Amino acid sequence: MFSRYESLDDVVIYYAEIERGEVVPSIVDIVPSAIISQREIVDLFGVKIEGSAKGLYLDEDSLQMPLSGCSL
Repeated sequence: MFSRYESLDDVVIYYAEIERGEVVPSIVDIVPSAIISQREIVDLFGVKIEGSAKGLYLDEDSLQMPLSGCSL
């Protein structure tokens, strides 16, 4: 059973606030498949993540960091 449909699941979310331009440590050593998500974050938000290159989703001539000005 993956979920209890009769009740809501408890969810805990952890986050950290960073300064613009700060380099964030990578979690690829812990979760190898995170490389895809990390590269997406680099492309779309402009966050600098240790060892994650940009260019996975966006072409050279596309708008760079299109979601960097978004507020959540």
